[in-house]
Parts: sequence; structure tokens; C-alpha cells
Amino acid sequence: MMDGVVRDILGRQLEAWLTRVVVRGRPSVVALAFGQGALLAAVDSAEAVLGVLAQHADRLRGRQLTVLVLADGNEELPARLGALEATLPAGVAVHLVPGGPARLPVAVKAAGAAGTPLLSYLDGTGATDPAVLAAGAAGRPGELLLVTDTNLPGVTDTDLPSVADTDRPGAASAPVVPASAMPASTGPVPAPPASAVPASAVPASAVPASAVPASAAPGSAPPVPGPPTSDAPASTAPGSVLPGPPARVSGSVQASLVRAGFPLATQVDLVPIDGSSARRLALGTGHDRSLEAFKDILWTVDEDAGIRYRDPTDPAQHLLHIAADPEPGPLCRELLAELARTGPRTVTELRRHALTATPYRSIDVRRALTEMLTSGAATRDPEHGRLGGDVVITVARRP
Repeated sequence: MMDGVVRDILGRQLEAWLTRVVVRGRPSVVALAFGQGALLAAVDSAEAVLGVLAQHADRLRGRQLTVLVLADGNEELPARLGALEATLPAGVAVHLVPGGPARLPVAVKAAGAAGTPLLSYLDGTGATDPAVLAAGAAGRPGELLLVTDTNLPGVTDTDLPSVADTDRPGAASAPVVPASAMPASTGPVPAPPASAVPASAVPASAVPASAVPASAAPGSAPPVPGPPTSDAPASTAPGSVLPGPPARVSGSVQASLVRAGFPLATQVDLVPIDGSSARRLALGTGHDRSLEAFKDILWTVDEDAGIRYRDPTDPAQHLLHIAADPEPGPLCRELLAELARTGPRTVTELRRHALTATPYRSIDVRRALTEMLTSGAATRDPEHGRLGGDVVITVARRP
């Protein structure tokens, strides 16, 4: 159940990323890294990603895209992914790399991903390591989606309300990789620095001999391509970059992503209604459109998927029922709390806050503000007219 929801979100986020990247025509990299605790999901997730690429085969023809799959101890990967790779355009190369998230920095460097469009997906142990997150931010642009456990420093999940009490709408809701370890049926693989890690660091048995291109001489390294062309990521609107996480999320995954170099970041907990362990899903990006797409994807997940959302920073830990028009109550409380912390804010600033600091979308802010103004919990300046982005919202003074 949980894995299926995460795979669906990953696949749809990949589609949104491809829409932006393919039109630029630059060599791009997708890196999938699975640590201990996520190896069972590695095959299905990687298979889902290649399936999305196969669906977009027409758009990918003539483009150069490298897919890195970092995982250990899964014998199914070479056979199942090899069959799917055969259906992809010639410019799409798939490389299986022994290891997990800890090897992402050297794997993306070896693949020439630094300075080129890079989408990373991390799952399991090591997904939140600062060096790993920084490697994901090295792309130009870089985007990173990760899923990890919820029991992280700085954010606790103790004394949570039961799902039965809150899941109904309207309730109280709220090492460098040797070339031989990166096989591909097409395309050269950039050679890593020879001095970084000895070839013996990765056993030859980790990758079937049949997966290595026949043209590669024993011990030889593929040619290193020239440096990538520079292309800065699409800029966000003035004031749209998140300068840093609020103090209340300083120990969260969101804060880690911001420190790693992602201008925009958000996080949400996925809580199964069957009582199994919750997972934390987070996105780091430099594009407003990508962040908006992520939130749109969240709220179009199947309502019957058996998942509820939770804001990791919500002290009350309310659970949010998935719906096309989510219950605005928890967002009203969060916006009022933000106004109490910071003072008056414009509608545009509150939209950005909702987008980055809550599970909600920016389009949900209008309904929440309307409810706050109608109930008298907040006031606006000017008092009348359209609720535009420059309207200033203030917490109402109480007698």
C-alpha cells in the first residue's frame, strides 16, 4: 500500500520533470538510490521509472538520458531492468551500481551529472545524509525526492491521535564507481578519477559480465565527455526563494534539504490507516512549477489508497484526509499561527508559506483565508476588493 503510493508519486514527479528537461535537449541524469530497508522496493520503483520513460519514448528520441540505479543485494534488478531497457530509445542508458545512497556523490560525479539536469530519488538508510543531499543539489538544475522514516531528530511522532479519530473529512484534521560497475547497453560512461577508490572496492560479481558492453577492453575506462554546458536553473520570482526553514522545522528533512542547497523544499508524512509505520516524503527543488506539481500530485492520490497526510511540524499531529478540496481547518490554524509569529503578511507570502511549510497547495490558501476573514479571525487591508497577492492579512485583535 505505502510503496504503491510512493511509486505513483515518484512516477508522476518524473513526468513533470521530463516536461521541463526534455525541451532543453541537454544530457540529463536520473539517479535512484536504495538503502537498507528499501531493497525490496528497489526493483518495483526502478521498474516504474523505466516504465514512465518507455511511455515517453517518442519525446526522448535523440536525447541523452542516463539512469543510475544504486542498490545492493537484489538479484532481480539486472534481469528485470534489462528487459525494460531494451524498449527505451538508444539515447537512454541504464547503469546498475552496487551500493546505496552513500554512493550517490561519486556515482553522479562519474556520470557527469554535476552541472546538468539531475533528478534524484532516495529511499532507505542514508537518504538524509548531508553529503548525499548536497550531491543531489549539484545538478543544474537539481531536484531530489526522498522517502525516509519519521523518527528523525528534532521531530517526534509520540502521542499521535489514532487514525480512526481523525481520518474523516471535517474531523480535527489537519566511493567512485568503477566503470565496470555501471553497465549499460548504450552510451559511454564517464570515467571516475583513478585515485579515488580502488577497483577492488566493488566486487566484480556484483554485475553480470553480460551487462558490460562487449567493446570495453578489460580494465579500460570509457572516454570522458567534455564538461557540460552551463545553464542556470529557471529562476523563481522575486521573494520566492525560501531563505531558510522556520525554527520549528530546524531538525527536519526540509531543513536538511535547504542546507544542502535546494532553494525550495517541503515535506509531508504519509500515515497508513492500517496502523503500519508512517514514512516521511520530502522534495527539494529550485523551481516553483516543480514544487506546485508535487503538491498537485499529493492531492490527486487515490482517496482509497489507505493513506492520510500529516504535517511533521504540527504539534497536534492532525491527520489530513486526501481530497480534491482538502479540509481548510488545519491550514487556517497554521496560517493564523504564522501571522502570530511573524506579524502581517501578504497573500502571496502566505501562499508561499503554505506551499513550503505545510502539506497544502498554494491554491488552498484562498479558501482558508476566506474562512478566516468571514469568521473574524483575521482582517485584511484593503478591506474590500479582490483577494489579490498584495492584500495584507493580519490576525484580528481580540478584546
